[in-house]
Amino acid sequence: MFNNKKILVIIPARGNSFELKNKNLKKFIKKPLIQWTIDQVRKCKFIDKAIVSSDSERILRIAKKNNFISLSKRPKKLSTSKANIFNLIKYEIKKNPGYDILILLQPTSPLRTAFDIKRCLKLMLKYKRNSCVSFIELKYKPDLMFEISKKKKLKEFTKITKVSNRQDSGKYFYPSGDIYISLISNLLKKKFFLEKNTFPYIMKKSNTIDIDDIYDFMLGQIKFKISKKKNG
Repeated sequence: MFNNKKILVIIPARGNSFELKNKNLKKFIKKPLIQWTIDQVRKCKFIDKAIVSSDSERILRIAKKNNFISLSKRPKKLSTSKANIFNLIKYEIKKNPGYDILILLQPTSPLRTAFDIKRCLKLMLKYKRNSCVSFIELKYKPDLMFEISKKKKLKEFTKITKVSNRQDSGKYFYPSGDIYISLISNLLKKKFFLEKNTFPYIMKKSNTIDIDDIYDFMLGQIKFKISKKKNG
């Protein structure tokens, strides 16, 4: 519990993955990728219940080894690559009533820390926001982006005033995928974490990676090793 609010965590982990086969089970620095998120949750003492939601028996067996984790066998209709994440969230909330705040932690973000999770929650409540989502600064700005047509014609991505150097452009951010938090009542109403009343939590570059393919997976391990050397 945090500020008298009951906290529910959902870790969504499908067995199948399109770009990188069995990525949630793949060893990331000596342990399965999903275990990193489970270990982060372990350190968050304010969490009332944490659920691993999966269609994979192998993933559920790993989660079962952690006695503070609850298991949820996901229905097939919520386990396809086209399944809407909100439908899964609604399904798990219905199965687990009585909570005030939902934290969604995707196992493809192994570099986030328990500090980041707690800080997100604290800032959301401090500033009386409906939700908090982690963001990362764009390296390449919309000012310098173009669409390329099938006929190899350039089309401006945005009408923002052009600048000659990347460093001279304004700062822009996008959701990093690490942390999504929302008041459950608001999430069920809006069906989305992002809105005008969302608090943006800016992640350190060393603490964020969103793993989709083998290149992300390898980059994440490199970032982890570099960060560990810097810190100790």
